[in-house]
Amino acid sequence: MRKILSTIGAALAAGVLVSAQPGGGMMDFSKAFVAGKERRADIFNIMDPKPGCILFAGGSIMEDCEWKELFANTDILNRGIDGSTVGELVDRIPELTRHSPSKAFIEIGSSDLGSESEEQVLSSVTKVSDALLGAGAQVYLFCVLPPSNGGGMMGGAPVSPDKVKKYNSLLKAYCDRSGAEYLDMYSAFEGPDGRMNPKYGSSNTKLSVAGYSRLREFLEPYVNTGLRCEEVEGLGAKAWRISPKRRSGLADRTVNPTYIIYPDKAVKDPMSIIKSFGMESHIDEYLATVYVVNPSSGKYSEVKDLEVYYKLLEKLRAINNLKLIGKGAGATFINSVLSSHDKMVSGILTIGGTIKPHAASIPVPAYVASSQKAVSDYYIAANNAEKVSGNLYENPSHPVERVVVNSAKESDAVLFAKAWDEVFSRNYRYNNYHTWYGGTDLRNTVPFEFVSYVMFDRLGIKRNIVEENICGWGDFLWYEYIPERLLSAPKASVPLVIMLHGNNNDPRTQAETSGMVELSSEKGFIAAEFEWQGRDRFAAMGTDGIEATIRHLLAKYPQIDPSRVYCQGLSAGGMNTTNMCIFKTNLIAAGASMAGGIIFDTRVNMNSQEAINEQIRRYGGNMEVGYLICAGTNDSRFTDTPSGNEPGNPKGGLLRAVETLCQLNGITLGKTADPSIDPIFGMEVRDRKAIETKDNLTMHEGTLYKGNTPLVKMISLEEYGHWNYKGAAAEMWEFFTHYSRDPKTKRLIYHP
Repeated sequence: MRKILSTIGAALAAGVLVSAQPGGGMMDFSKAFVAGKERRADIFNIMDPKPGCILFAGGSIMEDCEWKELFANTDILNRGIDGSTVGELVDRIPELTRHSPSKAFIEIGSSDLGSESEEQVLSSVTKVSDALLGAGAQVYLFCVLPPSNGGGMMGGAPVSPDKVKKYNSLLKAYCDRSGAEYLDMYSAFEGPDGRMNPKYGSSNTKLSVAGYSRLREFLEPYVNTGLRCEEVEGLGAKAWRISPKRRSGLADRTVNPTYIIYPDKAVKDPMSIIKSFGMESHIDEYLATVYVVNPSSGKYSEVKDLEVYYKLLEKLRAINNLKLIGKGAGATFINSVLSSHDKMVSGILTIGGTIKPHAASIPVPAYVASSQKAVSDYYIAANNAEKVSGNLYENPSHPVERVVVNSAKESDAVLFAKAWDEVFSRNYRYNNYHTWYGGTDLRNTVPFEFVSYVMFDRLGIKRNIVEENICGWGDFLWYEYIPERLLSAPKASVPLVIMLHGNNNDPRTQAETSGMVELSSEKGFIAAEFEWQGRDRFAAMGTDGIEATIRHLLAKYPQIDPSRVYCQGLSAGGMNTTNMCIFKTNLIAAGASMAGGIIFDTRVNMNSQEAINEQIRRYGGNMEVGYLICAGTNDSRFTDTPSGNEPGNPKGGLLRAVETLCQLNGITLGKTADPSIDPIFGMEVRDRKAIETKDNLTMHEGTLYKGNTPLVKMISLEEYGHWNYKGAAAEMWEFFTHYSRDPKTKRLIYHP
């Protein structure tokens, strides 16, 4: 009887009592509701067992979601029943345990707390948990989420947050002593009033799409543990792809390594290779992908296996962090064959093996273990490396091109760990001469450029991941990068650099690819990257939200100097850096845009042509802000003129940005877009330079002055594509250091 009354109470809580029938008749909704629950439970009982499954069981939160699709995991078995009480779940224990699940996620108890005590609900939940633990499952118990402002659950009295919190504390204590894991999501779903955040659900049993997105993010590390192994077809050789089952989380990296392993001989079990190199935890931590590739016909063939290699690279398409590992005959294949085809490879680990004599021409950082001297000599010559100390060799003009030689007999796992620490974690490599993510002809490419890989611990950087609703229109997401030595810096002594990612990029893009975080460690400033565009469950900031978040950081970190706040962005983030220089000059002293001018496209630019024109009309000539804009000539040029009124066309966006900032700064421009004046900038500039970088790029610079004050600087990278260039970060920072803004008068101050 209690169960039936509870079910009716659940229907009451849902706000539905009756249902219209054909012909005008009415039926008692509670009877249909109970019948539906019983029918679903009966169907579960006739289904075949699914040993080793990942079980999801409980009430409406469980039934209402397609968990298998949400986590892209076919091992998931959903046993949720809408309106289920904890007592009914106890009755279903035999059906749950017969699957011998490897993991069990249990969400139950929310609806019961309106009519039962915390101890009564816990007693029933522990019966379910103990049974599943006894069946060999790792059990995960959901906390009860914050109650809503609606009526009581189960038809009982309204449930207070205090009662839910008391129950959750009892549940956690049970988990601490039983071996089950307590999933504490209460604060993540809590609104400002201490109850369920309406963004995430109408109650703690009915979640919104945003609520399930939040839940997926929280549960991902628990659900999709371990590695996925899949056979790769169409290469002409047996090969497998090993990758993490889980998706990327907020704490992960974005420039993830890809490895191709060539074993000594053909293997049947690729996971045995992964285990021998001790790579399981590494793959999960860095979201790495590993390909294990057997020789095509029993032993490696220079012709056939080289073709297999290129077929695999073509499947990868856009390559940016590729490493090769070879052992024995696999090492010989890399040394003798692939070393002449590794223009896109960012690192090599070769264990044993020999080398067929050939000219050393392509630099690739290498860790050479237990090999003939001829092997190490080859890689030292290829990298133009000189001995630094012990077994370390480096190219004196480009230290990332390094070779480590290890003659000790050590396990594969030890050698891989050392190779990661001393070689692989130092750099990645991509071809941005024609925009790297667009792919390239890998058989006929020029050598990819080397880019430093950011390791925050080596830099002494503390990274904070922050989610906060500071404007009242939803959670903002941002990442803080603080040199540890600045944590206790004096008040108003540390500059702040805001970074804005490109269109639909990850909000860690600039931190890992712009070079600003490395400079923050070297030069002593705090950097922060904003999810300005809004994605998943996070709100878009716009220029007002960016400003509010900057002011939040100024209050949070008193060591930040409010007179030295700068902004830097890529592509669409560069466009919105330009917006900050146009609309927020009361706050920003200087900004730098990489590959982003002004185009009037609402997908990437949050301010219209009308708004910018109005800003020029009101403040033109009376606003001053430092502005630097940089782009590659294979992306866009300063001599391009805007193409009519096509809003989404980027052509001429650089020139439009320069003209706009000159109008605001009161700089009079002469003729523009005229290559006869200057083939790069198309206008008269001062401080004209052409710098040859260590990456063999030509960096052209030119500056526009207001009287004797330089305010707008242009940088053009010859034959470079649409992405960050880390070498430009130092130019941007040097530019920033010449500007500050008086926090009281808002006047821009130039420091020669």
